[in-house]
Amino acid sequence: MNILVGIGGYPPDFTGAGFRIHRMYRSLKKSENINRVIVLTKIDVKKKEKRKIFRDGIEIVYVPGCFPNKNSDRNNFISSFLNVLAIVRHATLTVKCFFGLWKEIDIVHTIGSGWFENIIAYCAIIAQKPIAKEIVLLGTDDPIAISKKNYFIKLLFLAPFKFSNIIITNSKPLQNACKQSGIPDYKIWCRPNPIYIEVAFNYNLSRELQLLFKMPTILYVGILEKRKNIEFLIESAQYLSRKTQLIFIGPYSDELYQKSILFLSEKITKKSNGLASFQFLGRIDDRNKLAEIYRQSSLFWFASLKEGLPNVVLESLICGTPVVTLPVDGIMKDIFTNNNPELGEIVETDCPLVFASVVNKWLEKKYDKKLISGKIKEICDNKKIELGYIEHFQHILNR
Repeated sequence: MNILVGIGGYPPDFTGAGFRIHRMYRSLKKSENINRVIVLTKIDVKKKEKRKIFRDGIEIVYVPGCFPNKNSDRNNFISSFLNVLAIVRHATLTVKCFFGLWKEIDIVHTIGSGWFENIIAYCAIIAQKPIAKEIVLLGTDDPIAISKKNYFIKLLFLAPFKFSNIIITNSKPLQNACKQSGIPDYKIWCRPNPIYIEVAFNYNLSRELQLLFKMPTILYVGILEKRKNIEFLIESAQYLSRKTQLIFIGPYSDELYQKSILFLSEKITKKSNGLASFQFLGRIDDRNKLAEIYRQSSLFWFASLKEGLPNVVLESLICGTPVVTLPVDGIMKDIFTNNNPELGEIVETDCPLVFASVVNKWLEKKYDKKLISGKIKEICDNKKIELGYIEHFQHILNR
């Protein structure tokens, strides 16, 4: 079968849905079931990348366009008009790209509920192609969140849920949001994210990493932006009871946010009398190096305001490092259950002091990294999840 994947952000070298989808289809293409995978994604015309590339046997087609300026004054008529023109132009190019490929496609798989993914879904409806709609972010792209928008947005963005052959969710809260919106149970497939990271527990540390891990280390991996609640983590660091290194890996959302985070971290370092020291390592594309940083860290912490099922939390666990996290709208309860107490702990609080008290407790604990890794691998069995995609896609085609 031939699959067209519609996804707004496709960064296979980092984390998030784009990374996971790329690794999954790279693996699925080795089976006899999938012949061709075409990824339709966005690119800013200011960038110099090619419009079409092949990577790991996957065909990536970039739809060019000038994206709306998020920082523009919405009350300014000219700025608003230019933003609308940018969206219309990009939408037109997206439709053109889709219908240049549609005859070769068996199934359309969209990830997310942004306007780009919805345009591709509407194209699939017009072309009468089966649709697998995957949603990844509770409170943003689920039908309950969309139904709270204005009438036009609600009308435009909810229709693909109705016409999709299957809705794929990665957590029970997302699944429940679909059910509450009236989507029948038989159309929803809830599964954990497959996680693609290799960890070797007998790995010899490089000289660089030996110097990095000289004290207890708490790790965060992912984009540094407001939605990820980075300020909460940094504020919690002032209440740590022992000298601890805080490592943050990932790009900033923008320069202004970067300045605010660096200023806050310097303030907390002084406030903690040097017990908390911060390192911001930026983006790390070397997956082996990233896996070893996960494994060598004492603890991973997480406090996102909106999420689906974070890859980085699962990656940390697969590398044997436990996690202390906020509930994240109940999503974490899928992983941290009474049956798996060694994986970490959910802290029901909005107070950095309370959160830090639990972090302090976990920093004193002794745990078996291989046991943690083995337990989460049972939950996120890549082969089983990949087989689930094949079975659902084949069922759609047979119907």
